[in-house]
Amino acid sequence: MNLLKLRYDKMELERLSRERLIEKEKRDYINKISVQEQETKRIVDKYLSTILLMIIAILILAFVIYKKRKDAESRFKLNIAKIEMKALRAQMNPHFIFNALQSIQTFLIQHKDDEANTYLIKFSKLMRMVLENSQHAEITLENEIATLKLYMALESIRLKFPFTYDFQIESAINIESDLIPPLILQPIVENSIWHGLQYKNDPGHIMIKMLLEQGSMVIIVEDNGIGRSGQKNWNNPLMENKESLGTKLTAERLKILNETHGTPTSFKIEDLYDIDGRPTGTKAILKLPHFS
Repeated sequence: MNLLKLRYDKMELERLSRERLIEKEKRDYINKISVQEQETKRIVDKYLSTILLMIIAILILAFVIYKKRKDAESRFKLNIAKIEMKALRAQMNPHFIFNALQSIQTFLIQHKDDEANTYLIKFSKLMRMVLENSQHAEITLENEIATLKLYMALESIRLKFPFTYDFQIESAINIESDLIPPLILQPIVENSIWHGLQYKNDPGHIMIKMLLEQGSMVIIVEDNGIGRSGQKNWNNPLMENKESLGTKLTAERLKILNETHGTPTSFKIEDLYDIDGRPTGTKAILKLPHFS
């Protein structure tokens, strides 16, 4: 009986030993798997981190290349715009000079030698100012106004009825420091003279107003000429061509200003009438960036 019990105890001990061994092997295996999983996770994390860093580096490099390309494109467009603006100013000068020379020719044809000589002296001074101003993208308002006054004085000489002119400048505008594209006002004033005032049977007047409005400079050129509807009665194709050229050049210059400065520009002409519906002149409204 004791022998059987001993054998049973021995077998039970062996079974327990095997179970403990199996449990230990299980734990060892689980620990081994856990270590492998951790190692695998570490390797994967390291691999993903490397890929992420590479992606970030590629994105940064792509952004830098894109930024440089956009900057280069912007510089290229700006240079093209500057070239176009110079070309437009070059077109403006011959158009401007031709009209003045035509006035001198008229005096000579009419044998008004003294008037032609006076006009030629003033014209020479004006040409020097125009050529100097046209070398710059912007000039001071003071400079533009001086040029415009000399131009209007010359044009007033050639008309049968000389006209007067006046400037109204808002106090917020500093003509000594505020800037404006050169000769931007001349074709507008020219239209008032050639298409309105020269057909009047009495002296005309041009009022030029300058004011600031929501960060833009607004310039109003108002005349008391015959108006655009009155011009139709004269049926002068030459005058129409001059007006279209001056207006076209002004519109193209404003378009480039808008593109290069990102500030809205505008130009429009309104017809003026009295209470009876008769034309009393025109009003041109020019909106420019406020350069200072």
